[in-house]
Amino acid sequence: MNTAPAPSHFAARAIARIGRTLDQHRRRAAYRALFAQGNTEALWFLHTAPYPEIALAIEAFMAAPMGRLAVMMRSDHDNVPARMEQIRQALSRAEKGHVDLWADTVDLAEALTPLAPYPVGCSPPPWTGRIPTVQPVRGRIGVFGARRRQKGYTLLEPIARVAQARQTGLAFVVHGYAHRELSVDPDLDTTTLALCELGVSVIDEILPTAAMEDEIAACSAVLLPYDPTIYRRGSSGMFVQAIAMGRAAVVSEGTWMAAEARRIGLSRVIAVDPTDPEATTGALITAACMGIEPFTPTAPEAAWIRASLPDNVLKTVVAGPR
Repeated sequence: MNTAPAPSHFAARAIARIGRTLDQHRRRAAYRALFAQGNTEALWFLHTAPYPEIALAIEAFMAAPMGRLAVMMRSDHDNVPARMEQIRQALSRAEKGHVDLWADTVDLAEALTPLAPYPVGCSPPPWTGRIPTVQPVRGRIGVFGARRRQKGYTLLEPIARVAQARQTGLAFVVHGYAHRELSVDPDLDTTTLALCELGVSVIDEILPTAAMEDEIAACSAVLLPYDPTIYRRGSSGMFVQAIAMGRAAVVSEGTWMAAEARRIGLSRVIAVDPTDPEATTGALITAACMGIEPFTPTAPEAAWIRASLPDNVLKTVVAGPR
């Protein structure tokens, strides 16, 4: 039996491959045009880009390096050989003194260094530095960011259902907009419909930064039920923002957030297994009581929050990796 793809399939694949190649050429040319506007004192900063994009930027910059290019990496290799090779290839053209390689957690920097031509530095995830005057509402629980399976979106329905059945008084606000770069996932739509049926307030649009900060400030706690396999080393800007505002956070055990809370002694963080809705609901009740109280950070907490202020992050990046 001939199981080879039909000729039309070959044509479609070829057209798609040509389209991707042309797009790469255009983006590479755009980077070169941008970098050509710099000088020897310039510092270019590429933050939170996928590795194929990082590869294009480094290649374009190294063609005629002017100043320094700082690249902030936020994605782990997850011990997947193909992904490790992708990262190795993306960083292979970087040269020390021209391209500064960064990660925003110590664990991620250590994991990426063996794949890089030289050590990866660490600069913490930033928060805006703005603390709104909005006061927290007792029992209000926030879940923010694009709806993603890896961020535990499909776990929210059973948690909200248990909280409602136990008459906890918790009120959930879920930022459930579809991420434009993710493929369609019917389970995410099903979760959104179920949450709406439970009376959960769902925000289905991207919010301006100030509006997002106000929403976080109005919560007594935030829930971050991230997949610990994917986020064992990866940071969360939402986590930093919430803690800096004095709100409590319930996070997944096994994530960077849980480890960081123990390392620093973050007093308003509770780690749980979010696949257990009963335990998660109990943690949210405790967190909601914490987050409604005035927040006076300890010295380690204050230093941790201060290190992530934009000006301090910028100073770290300007100084370069140690």
